[in-house]
Amino acid sequence: MTIIPKETGWRSGPRNLAWLGLSVLAFLVLSTESSRGQTPDPRPSIARDANPVAPAFDTQTRGPMEGDQPIASQPFGGETESDLFGRQRILVERPVYDPWSLFGDAGIYRTDNVALSPANELEDTYFRLASGFTFDPQMTSNLFGHVHFTQAFYLYDRFDVLDFDFLDTGIGLNYYPGSTGTPLDLLLSDARLFLDYAYDRTSESGFGSAIFDNHALLAGWQKMIPLNRTQLLILGYTADLSLDASSDLPRRHEHVLSAAYRVQWSPRIFTTLAWQSAWHDYFAFGREDWNHGLSFLAECQLTDRATLYGSASWLHNASNLDVFDYDRFDFGGVLGIRIPFGGRQEPMSATGWSSSKNPLSPEISK
Repeated sequence: MTIIPKETGWRSGPRNLAWLGLSVLAFLVLSTESSRGQTPDPRPSIARDANPVAPAFDTQTRGPMEGDQPIASQPFGGETESDLFGRQRILVERPVYDPWSLFGDAGIYRTDNVALSPANELEDTYFRLASGFTFDPQMTSNLFGHVHFTQAFYLYDRFDVLDFDFLDTGIGLNYYPGSTGTPLDLLLSDARLFLDYAYDRTSESGFGSAIFDNHALLAGWQKMIPLNRTQLLILGYTADLSLDASSDLPRRHEHVLSAAYRVQWSPRIFTTLAWQSAWHDYFAFGREDWNHGLSFLAECQLTDRATLYGSASWLHNASNLDVFDYDRFDFGGVLGIRIPFGGRQEPMSATGWSSSKNPLSPEISK
């Protein structure tokens, strides 16, 4: 496919949409928060303190990683203020819980290989605007339902032929086994098991005609390993199996291993270093890809609702078909908000990856 860049800069349509999205986010961030009573969060602490955003930008935000510490109304005695924030925020404080949540984000990114080419890479800037909701009802003490809906828009500066919309929906279950008192605790303690049905649709920009529809079954495991009061190690595996699709050309099964190291530097500042290795088994041409990536994410919680992110990620794709070999480096910034239907917002967290099905940093099918 030949890509012809425009001679002019960012066109007025995407610019106006970007300003509109940022204005809406700013209004929601600055508006008065709900005064409804607060309810203790029944989820395990793994469901609150570690959210590698599906394992790190890859599983399409299908099911945040999150889990359980007892409530403590008073901090421990005989400790410094710096000691207290780590224990209160990570090991003691229990955020409020509401199963319904609205979210939105607006971000701008720079990439050095917009077309995922093995040679003659082209640089571009792109803008992402997204919104949606999640619903995570508690079914038993350690079993939660999960429903999500996300609509995202991608707008490119030079290569607007690549503009597209991305819809991601799903329904499933999250199970937190907890401690069993057996050797299985090595895998199951502070872990989450999930099973989801997901539907995603890539379409032409501006709610245009469909480019690719995919139905998938996702199953996986994520485990949080606290290293101390301010540091976490997060491990994960996800199987993303395509059940049906509108075309076999981009259709594939995915198997993803991920690991993330997360540090809380202050009550509102976090960093995450993440790694991913994925095997993509395509339906067409006998294509098989190994996908490896490294990313860094910095977060600043501006308010109980809003978080500012800065990210950088490197991705290497090695295929048995040489034409699909490529490297890509992206960096950018995002303003994100999350609004539960009642109570104070818990701190947001994320790690980042790029993948062809990843709404945060997508690959463009060639």
